[in-house]
Amino acid sequence: MVKLIKFFAYFTFFIISLIYFTPKISTYYFLESYIKKHGIIISDEECSDTGYGLKIKHPTLSIKSIDGAKAKEIDINIFALYNKININDIYLSSMASSFMPLKVENAKLVYSIVDPLNVNGMAYGEFGEVNAKFDLTKMALTVKLAPSKLMLKKYKNTLRKFKKTKKGEYIYEKNI
Repeated sequence: MVKLIKFFAYFTFFIISLIYFTPKISTYYFLESYIKKHGIIISDEECSDTGYGLKIKHPTLSIKSIDGAKAKEIDINIFALYNKININDIYLSSMASSFMPLKVENAKLVYSIVDPLNVNGMAYGEFGEVNAKFDLTKMALTVKLAPSKLMLKKYKNTLRKFKKTKKGEYIYEKNI
């Protein structure tokens, strides 16, 4: 029994040390160069290693040379059993103004060992609240939107792509 406890203690210490000493900024720039091949460019960012996570300030996202969005801050926490990306104060490009409001106050992506087959996302902003789920086995995206009054008033064409439930939520489903 003592050997088993020592094993788990050493294993836990090893995992915590591995997470802490991983070169997060170098890994980030490697992944950034990988997505650049697909036309997705993140620029003007300031990266800092927080020990168990990565903080990115003021990134600008461009897709195929078209400005997509700017964010105030992104916090990335990658642990073995629970991974989270939290994005604050997102401003979408003015090109998106015809189909949705441009300000997203907060967005969060979570992948956990508790639900290993799904990546869950939550966001809220001028559009209302969104809960999203991406099923990794079926490659299916499900988005539930609780729209704001602004979204219901000005962006009816966008809401037509969603199915309305009896609860007043709007659901969008897509297989990728």
